[in-house]
Amino acid sequence: MRCLLALTLLTLAVALAQDQDFTSAQFMCPELNPADELPCTQPCLTSQDCVGDTMCCPSACGHSCKIPTKVVHKAGVCPWEPKPQNLELCAEQNQCSEDADCDGDNKCCFRKWAIHTEPQGPTYTGNSQSRRACNPSSQVT
Repeated sequence: MRCLLALTLLTLAVALAQDQDFTSAQFMCPELNPADELPCTQPCLTSQDCVGDTMCCPSACGHSCKIPTKVVHKAGVCPWEPKPQNLELCAEQNQCSEDADCDGDNKCCFRKWAIHTEPQGPTYTGNSQSRRACNPSSQVT
């Protein structure tokens, strides 16, 4: 019985270690900046086409090998805020794109029509990536 328990715990530990949600370091492509893309650099189809620690990312030239950025997910949740009742022209600009853009323990949270740096809150469990921020030139319908 102890062997079965030990085997189960070992299997669970291996599964959690391989699950991306439980790994401490996750990486993503840097933000697309067309001004930094010219002239076009090493084109790629997949990250296997890239050398070293680079990965295949979208670029102004299609796809090119770039050094990935580390994604920092801070503990805690965004504070709850009800959806606005009036549909207004979206004039707000995003202040952040991920938690790492925010100082201290602050989180990158969706607020009304844009994403802002906010202190942690007790109720909302979503993240900014799961909510759609508006385009400043578009009208919400």
